[in-house]
Amino acid sequence: ALEHQKPLVRATNSGISAFLSQKGKIIEKQDYFEEKSLKQKVMLYSGQTFYTNWGNFPLIFLIILYFSYALVGYYTFKKKKFK
Repeated sequence: ALEHQKPLVRATNSGISAFLSQKGKIIEKQDYFEEKSLKQKVMLYSGQTFYTNWGNFPLIFLIILYFSYALVGYYTFKKKKFK
């Protein structure tokens, strides 16, 4: 719900069922093996978030960039040290 900024409805037979807001907060829930009917209006939203479009790509790119920079720095330092 939070990653895509959209409401979430979780329905299970014997576990926790719940309504979550687009911000990830629990609006209404049902505990384990509790007989309860949940009823809530859910607003539908359109559009996409940054995470929907790009996923984990920016994080992976930054990690690869950091390790590449560290590797280049290591070999540069190693060459200077032994000259």
